Formats: sequence, C-alpha cells, structure tokens
Amino acid sequence: MYEGNSIKDNRWKGDGIDIEDPYEVLGISENASELEIEEAFQRLMKALDLSNPGVWALWTPEELNQLREKAQRAFLSLMQRKPSSNAESSSFLKKRTLSKETWELIKAKKGLGGEALREIREYLGLSLEEVSSFLKITKKTLRALENEDFYNLPPWVYLKGFLRAYAKLLGIEEEEELLKSFEERYQKFRSRT
Repeated sequence: MYEGNSIKDNRWKGDGIDIEDPYEVLGISENASELEIEEAFQRLMKALDLSNPGVWALWTPEELNQLREKAQRAFLSLMQRKPSSNAESSSFLKKRTLSKETWELIKAKKGLGGEALREIREYLGLSLEEVSSFLKITKKTLRALENEDFYNLPPWVYLKGFLRAYAKLLGIEEEEELLKSFEERYQKFRSRT
C-alpha cells in the first residue's frame, strides 16, 4: 500500500522506495530554502567527485557511487516537495504565449540552447523569480541553464526534467529537439571533465 512521502524511523518513504531522510543526507534542516537545498547538494556532489583524490582513501568506487546516488535521490525528492496548485499554474500560463514565428526567429538566431531559453523568457516578460517560483527550480539553476554553465548543473537525469518543465512553461513545442541539443553539449562537457 502506498504510504505517501513521510519520515518514519529516520527513513523517508516515497514511491515504494525507502531512502534515508533527505534532509539528513544533505546535512540541512527541514526548513531549508530551495537555495540552501541546492547549495548543500552541490557541496556534497563536489566533495564526492570521482576526481577528488581524497575520496578514494575513504570509499571504494562502488560505495562512492552509492553515496552520489543517495545524494541525487535526496535532492530530487526535496526539490519536488512543493508542487504548484493547478489554479495558479493555469492562470500563470494563460498570460503568456509564444508564437511559432517568434520561436523560429529565436531558434534561427540563438540555436537550441540556454540563450534561446533566456530570450524567450524575456520576450514573454517573465522574470527569473517568477519562473523559479512557478517551477520550484532555484534561480541559480535557471541562470546556469540559460548560461549553459554545465559545471553548476545537476546530473542529466534531473536536468532533463528541469528542461522539460522550462520548455513547457515557455510554450516550446520542439521539446525533444531542445533536449537532444542540450544533452549533446552536456555530455561533451562531462566527457572533458
């Protein structure tokens, strides 16, 4: 039987998978802001980076991967903890639309990347604060997306979800093309680091 998300005996239950308390995993308090959650996640991932020589003295590669996966699950569960209400989302989306002609012009000028996302957001009159509040993605992550600052972005599995949500909000119909373009550049960056 599905129990929903709850903390019981210092374990977080959700979607049938038990993981440790995500707040404990990231080393933050339960009233942490989204920015604090993201910063804690980035610090932990940097500390557990495979290129960090100190981690090899503490953990085996298998243990290190398990710790990184645990951190990623904790981050994702906390970032999805406060969904927007449907009434709020429908009125927010109705205010702004992107015409196919405008999308084609921006795509031709900027390509399918972060600059195009920023230009569309600005064209639609959306501030980073509004997008951040609506999508429950920190402004820092949105800025990193728009600047294609892959070093400061989460792993691809999470980034893909952020991009899908952002594309939907901006009214981009060619979502798969956008994802493919971003993934190519993201994987190219990751292969160099």
